[in-house]
Amino acid sequence: GVETEVITGYDTAAALAYVLGGARLAVLPSLVENSPLSILELMGANAPFVASTAGGIPESIHSADQADVLFPPEINSLVAKLLDALRYGVVVPRPAAAVDANEQHWIRWHAARAGQAAGGGGPSAPAVDAAAAEQHW
Repeated sequence: GVETEVITGYDTAAALAYVLGGARLAVLPSLVENSPLSILELMGANAPFVASTAGGIPESIHSADQADVLFPPEINSLVAKLLDALRYGVVVPRPAAAVDANEQHWIRWHAARAGQAAGGGGPSAPAVDAAAAEQHW
């Protein structure tokens, strides 16, 4: 048998420390979701997880890693994904967008907004380079 434990009530730091503290796997079997912060937090911490394909979850995960960590939100698919994790190990998925590039874009955007608010004529928002953005998705 495989030891399982359902844990609730941890804050973010405690939950990440727990998942990273041993041979553990976070399971996010959402039936309805938008774009959960927990997915981004797990990827940011390089923590292993599996998640349903509900809502915006797939868009957060690099397309090359989706098949390894995502499952349709139904019980048989969840069971199959957990058995795969036990048999073959887990993949720590990468985020769909390059974190550093995305962060720099938002820093520039906020700086431009602050400049406009302070002087009324600050720099305009940086143009989004669609080709460069596409490289990060």
